[in-house]
This record gives sequence, structure tokens and C-alpha cells, in this order.
Amino acid sequence: MKCEKTLDHLFDCCLFFVSQDLGRMIAKLADEAFAPTTLSPSYAILMMAVKEKGEINCSALAFCLRLSPSTITRFVDKLLIKGFLQRQQDGKNSNVKLSQKGEEMMPAIFDAWEVFRQEYCKILGEDFSKNLTQDILKANHLIREEKPSF
Repeated sequence: MKCEKTLDHLFDCCLFFVSQDLGRMIAKLADEAFAPTTLSPSYAILMMAVKEKGEINCSALAFCLRLSPSTITRFVDKLLIKGFLQRQQDGKNSNVKLSQKGEEMMPAIFDAWEVFRQEYCKILGEDFSKNLTQDILKANHLIREEKPSF
């Protein structure tokens, strides 16, 4: 696509603008898919990571989900209050794991994840979705190599 000097065309040729626009639309699709769980997609994905790991500390969870430790702590605190997680002390370390209520919520979360995946694949196509995801992941890796503090 040729980028002309009009504002609309400049926006269409700007990675920041188009990636933010895509991110907002994907977030809306995720919100719709996860609505039946009453959890935000971010909370649900955190619970999926905890389910996968069994028991994990907040630093490892932050690394796994590519979020700041303070964001993870805030999410974990909310999920503790809702009764979906429980904290385990391991000496000086504090880990979290799913509570019984959290375990019971997991089938609904995995169902929502699949509904979300099917919805964006229906819109974008299976191959395009897979390729776009891989291209974005590659871009993330390239930027992190160049800017490790990101």
C-alpha cells in the first residue's frame, strides 16, 4: 500500500495506529467470549497460566504473561478476593494456586477461550489468524531483542 500524505492514509501506514486499532477490536471479541465467565479475559488467562503451572509465584507469572509484577499482584489480589486463587507460603516465597472455586471455573474459561479463538478465526480465517499471530510474535521477539527493557 502506498502511503499518501493525507491523515487517513498516514494512519493506515502507521504500525502504532493499526496495531492499537486491532488490539481494541480483538479485546472486544475476547470480552464477548469471556462474558459468560464473569471474568475479564486478563483474569481468565492468568487463571489458565496458574492451572498450567499448578503453583507459581507472582514474578514467574509476570514473566509468563509478559506483564509487570505490579499488574500481576493487582490481578492476583482481585482473584484471591473472589475466591478463585489461594496463596501458599513456601518459606520466604509466596505462591498462588487455584482454589476449589477456581478449579470449578476452569471448564467455563477453557470454553470461552475456544469460543474466542473460533470467533476470530471465523472473521479472519484460520490460516490468516495463525500467520498473523506468528508475525506479531516474531515482531515482539525482535523488539525485545533490540529493547530488552520492554
